[in-house]
Amino acid sequence: MDPRAIGGSDPGSDAERFARMSPAERLDLFLQLCDLMDSVQAGRPDRERLRAPHPRSAEALALWARLMAERSCDR
Repeated sequence: MDPRAIGGSDPGSDAERFARMSPAERLDLFLQLCDLMDSVQAGRPDRERLRAPHPRSAEALALWARLMAERSCDR
């Protein structure tokens, strides 16, 4: 699976696709995303700043809350 294909159109489809993955497929996807991120950041002069820990944005917190709500509804 190409990690760049995630986030295409329907936000629900990504969660459903991820839920159908085996643990090995999830790990493989995670490693692909890490490699992709490393390649994106490799040539940037601000790479160290990008890799430093930082607080989550309001948008990231809202997305996390939405995903957790969807998860609890599925159970």
